[in-house]
Order: sequence, then structure tokens, then C-alpha cells
Amino acid sequence: MANYTDAFRYETESVSVEPAEPLLDIARRAAKGDETAAMKLFDAMSGRLLRTATLILQDSHLAEDALQETLLAGIQYAHRFDGKAPFDAWLYRILVNKCRTLQRSPRWRRWLPLSDVASNPTLPHTGSAQREDHRIIAALTSLDLQDALRKLSIEDRTVLVLHYYEDRPIAEIASILDVRVGTVKSRLHRSRRRLAALLKGGSE
Repeated sequence: MANYTDAFRYETESVSVEPAEPLLDIARRAAKGDETAAMKLFDAMSGRLLRTATLILQDSHLAEDALQETLLAGIQYAHRFDGKAPFDAWLYRILVNKCRTLQRSPRWRRWLPLSDVASNPTLPHTGSAQREDHRIIAALTSLDLQDALRKLSIEDRTVLVLHYYEDRPIAEIASILDVRVGTVKSRLHRSRRRLAALLKGGSE
């Protein structure tokens, strides 16, 4: 596989651009050494993946690492994609696993401001009009509430980000996390309760 480490170096101005060509086809071409295809995949997914990783990890530097490792793995293992879920959902599954690994790193203990996420005018993204959903999404992207998020477990943050920020259906989240649908529902209920308690100054 071609070395795309430099190509996937994060730029703060990067914005995801949806390509006309299927992502899987792009990744497979990139795996054969097509650098143009590698950059197309980066352009298509980097913005969404990076912001999601930043919200999960609460560390902008580690999020950049997770992004790079995810896209490199997506190219390297594109031939293993089984088609049971959308290709972008498969990339999110890789991203979540990378975040879990990086969260266990001593580097995660560093606290970094996430102003690039909170100030991004494209945030938050949601297809829901429910008041509770908007309140939770606001919590995910507000600098004033990052401390509450950081006190949640990575499992709680992940399910909140995937559902409320990425607007992923529960069944797809279950596929990304490799758990049952009922488990996702339970985690969502638990994480909402814990976040609400933290925002009120309490604890669980």
C-alpha cells in the first residue's frame, strides 16, 4: 500500500466534500497507489471524522491521530469490507476503535481547548427538531460544557456523539459499535441521564 501519512496530515480549514464516486471504489483505487483517490477519500471524510473524534476524545491532537490512522486503515483494509453496512459507517467503526485505543494512552490525560470545534459555524449537525436533542447537541459543542463531557466515560460520549451529533440511526450505531440494538438504547438512556446530572452540578 502507498504511504499516505503526509497526505492525511490534518488542515484546520478542511471540509468534507461528498464525491460522486462511491467511497469504497475510491478507497480501493487508493489502495492500489492512486494518490488522487487517497486525497478524494480525505476530502470526503476528514471533516466529519475529525470532529467526531475530537468530541469523543476531548483532545484535538489525539483526534488528528485517530483521523489519520482511520483513513490509512480504511485504504489498507478496503478489500476486507464485507458490505454489511455503508462504507462510511465502516470507517466510523474503525474510528471508534482507534479512539478507544488512544483514550487508553497516557497522552489522553492532557487537556486541550477545542475552540476549533466549538467555533465551527457548520456545527452542530442534526436532522432532529426535538428540543431535547438540540440541548444535548449544544452540550456536545459548547466550550462551557466540555468539562461535563470529559467526566463521562468514552462509551457514553461515543454513543451521544454518534446519535445526536452525527444523526446516526440506532441500528447503524449498533453495527459501528458491534453491540446489540438494545445495548445502544440502554447506553443512550444512561448517557443522557448522566450528562443531565453533570450539567445540573450533580453526579451519578
